[in-house]
Amino acid sequence: MITRNEKQKELPVVITIKQAHEVAKELGFDRTIPTIIAWVKKYQLGYRVGGSWQVQTEKFISYLKGEEPAHVDSKKE
Repeated sequence: MITRNEKQKELPVVITIKQAHEVAKELGFDRTIPTIIAWVKKYQLGYRVGGSWQVQTEKFISYLKGEEPAHVDSKKE
């Protein structure tokens, strides 16, 4: 059986929104993809490249686990 820590080590440095959604589910966060996108924007957990979101894996997982305070983007969208 693969533990969550081993799974995290297998993930690339950046992941797609869809992959981030799956990671969130595995960690017990059953949220929608629009919610994941909102978190990524608000807490600066990733960036947009050519229309696609790239989520910083370690930062995203740390945010979900409550291990790292996320920086809130104060810019209005």
